[in-house]
Amino acid sequence: NRPVEAFADTVFGDDQDNYSALEAHVYKATLENNYSDSLKSRINITYNQFDKMYQNVYSNEQNEATATTVMLGGYVDKTQRDNLIISADLIGESDFLGLAHNLIAGVESISTDNDNTRMKASFANEFTIARPITLSGGVGVDSTGTAVNNDYGVFGDNTSNAVSVLSLYVQDEIELSDKLSAVLGLRIDDIDQNSVKYSDENGTTVGTTVVRNDEITTPRMGIVYKLQDNMSLYASYSEAYQLKSGDEQYATASDTNLDPNTYENTEVGIKWDLNKNFSLTAAIFETDAVQQENYTLNGEALVRDVKGEISGFELQLQGKLSDNWFVSAGYSNLEGEDDSGDSLREIPDESISVWNKYLLSDALSVGLGLTHQGDTLISTGGTAYLPAYTRIDAAVYYKLSDDMSLQLNIENVTDELYFPSSHKTSQATVGAPLSARLALTGRF
Repeated sequence: NRPVEAFADTVFGDDQDNYSALEAHVYKATLENNYSDSLKSRINITYNQFDKMYQNVYSNEQNEATATTVMLGGYVDKTQRDNLIISADLIGESDFLGLAHNLIAGVESISTDNDNTRMKASFANEFTIARPITLSGGVGVDSTGTAVNNDYGVFGDNTSNAVSVLSLYVQDEIELSDKLSAVLGLRIDDIDQNSVKYSDENGTTVGTTVVRNDEITTPRMGIVYKLQDNMSLYASYSEAYQLKSGDEQYATASDTNLDPNTYENTEVGIKWDLNKNFSLTAAIFETDAVQQENYTLNGEALVRDVKGEISGFELQLQGKLSDNWFVSAGYSNLEGEDDSGDSLREIPDESISVWNKYLLSDALSVGLGLTHQGDTLISTGGTAYLPAYTRIDAAVYYKLSDDMSLQLNIENVTDELYFPSSHKTSQATVGAPLSARLALTGRF
């Protein structure tokens, strides 16, 4: 019921053909105009293009009859996506009915075009797990000694998806008294989705087309009460939704597959400045979610609602132990179950994070921290699980000038073998080994 750590040095895949590539172009512009000390407008425009490819040969399932063989699957997935996001806000401060208001009203337009093609591996063979590498460059030998050659020549999926969203929103922060303030917000979204699934890799034959429109209203409200200058209590409620993306947008005979996932979030917490150097934040929260799940019944592909509830609490402490030593520590405890009472997948019972940053000089500083995550189930209501792990990270920061800095991040310093997530029982994701990233950042 847990990943086999003895396979740490065994590759179930292809040492040359398991890789991904991404080319991204992102353009952003912001225009602000101040009409007075209490009124201004802001326009944000973002346009981006993504060209992504990833191909993967992976362990699909183990042959239960012969424990020395494993089934492999594979695919190459190509995605082209264009996004255009335009938002315009009007921000003002005013006194109305004897109360101070900070008001934001705006409109947002989102347009996304997505083309996705998947070709499957052109083999369906069993491979011996004794071999360190089962395939290399698409060429290998299966468990019967038969030579195989993978050219990803089997058609999988070809879809084109267009999503447009037009939103109106307003938020008002009201100062009810010196100690009490409230936030009220409302967002209205009109969503159009058009999903086309083709029957061939060239996109010449249309298989199914789904057109869907949703109008969703999501409120937000909160209240903050200042018990004293260094301590505040708050409570909030919000609703949100999430559209399907990527593989989830594949068209079906019903538009149910394009139902947005919906969430209701409730939170109560405290913010407390313990002294001039340290602050504490604590919160209790609950999220009720409705998500769609694909399943098969009597050979027919269907979609059903899955309701889940996640509740828990979190603590965060941050501040300075000295003028040169900054520390941030967090702890969260979660419980999640569906409407049948089964525990939800990938919900860790506890998570801990600690980060230290120490200034050795005006230009040089170092960082050290750890991340801990408790056990998580691989599937809701299942018994297979991903074991708890603790990872240690480090960093070095060097300020070259006022406008230029150098940063080295070292992840998984102890080269811990861990499994942060899993697609399904036979596909546990392996955490990255000891790795480093060097970044040069400049302003001009």
